[in-house]
Amino acid sequence: AKGVLLFSPLPELRARLLERGGHTPAQVEERLANAEAVWKRRDEYDHVLLNRQGRWAETLQAMQAICG
Repeated sequence: AKGVLLFSPLPELRARLLERGGHTPAQVEERLANAEAVWKRRDEYDHVLLNRQGRWAETLQAMQAICG
């Protein structure tokens, strides 16, 4: 089994959450804090992929290459 972290940069994650709506400011901050904690543990994963806004096809291609 391979550990893959699919991670959105924090500024992009914040923008997505705010655009999506339905979250209180406290919930947004909690999600960002959780994401930052996961990022700090990225060395525990075999692969880290950045999920960048507008570049999903690129991310999917990288995921397919990892999973074979």
